[in-house]
Amino acid sequence: MDENKLISKIDKLIDKAIAPVKTQLHSLRAQQELVKTQFKTTKIQQDSILLQLGILGTQFNGLGKEFGTMKTQLGTVELKIEAVNNKIDKSQQETIEAISELVQSGYEMHERRTKKLEKHANLL
Repeated sequence: MDENKLISKIDKLIDKAIAPVKTQLHSLRAQQELVKTQFKTTKIQQDSILLQLGILGTQFNGLGKEFGTMKTQLGTVELKIEAVNNKIDKSQQETIEAISELVQSGYEMHERRTKKLEKHANLL
């Protein structure tokens, strides 16, 4: 056999043996590109999530400040309610005292009238 033919046959055998490896290599390269694309997509999604978390954190801080303001306002309202309740209690006590004085005064006047009537009745 001619040396060139032998080299040609060897080349064909090598090509035939290497062909599945080349196919797998091309397939792996395609998969690698797909993974790179998916990684980039994942990175973009991660960045978006981090941005959204930052926005949510800012909103949460704002809500915390509003809550603090509301808590302060509630404390103020509670103090005002307590003051009003104290005024109501004082007013009720003063009303009771005034009514008690009126009743006592009415009773004393009644006693005086009764004594006057008894005095006049004894005269007759």
